[in-house]
Amino acid sequence: MKTTFAPFALLALILTTAAHAYIPSLDPLCGQGYRRDSYGKGLDAAFTAQLDRAQLNDEACFQHGYQAGLELNTRRADDRQGGCINDFAQGKKMGFAGRTESGNLTECFQAGYEAGRALLDIGARESNSKLVGERCLNAYAQGKSDSDRCLAQNSPEFLGSSPIGVCYMTGYLDADMLRHTPPNGAPRICE
Repeated sequence: MKTTFAPFALLALILTTAAHAYIPSLDPLCGQGYRRDSYGKGLDAAFTAQLDRAQLNDEACFQHGYQAGLELNTRRADDRQGGCINDFAQGKKMGFAGRTESGNLTECFQAGYEAGRALLDIGARESNSKLVGERCLNAYAQGKSDSDRCLAQNSPEFLGSSPIGVCYMTGYLDADMLRHTPPNGAPRICE
């Protein structure tokens, strides 16, 4: 007799694996934009005990990230003073620098990467020049402007794995999200 996976069983397996791998892009609720950043802030809160929220926050995603971080802390308790803390700090630094994940992909590194990336995105979104710098804020504004004008994201200055590129793409995607969820009326579609 041949055994096959039903589509729902496969989806459950993917979501269960994703919850333990700390890759929110696989999560249909907390995988993009400010929701992913809320998840990253939650992860960071579990490691740093700083419970502050972003101005644009999805509380369910924050709590999801927080619980995932607490679970990671519990599972890796014997490792917290050494590898896990160091991996989290290294991942957070790489995420904030806008670098692509590579090399050390432990759970703690991935959690730190998400926390650092969230910090960069939120800093750009909230115009925190002390945190992200003026170049990042300018790139964020350019990304929003390009998205609002329905331009393709093709400026070589903003593409690639750098904090400026991340700031640009955060602005671009934020404007796209807001364009599709207007407060009064139908979404404006780019043609």
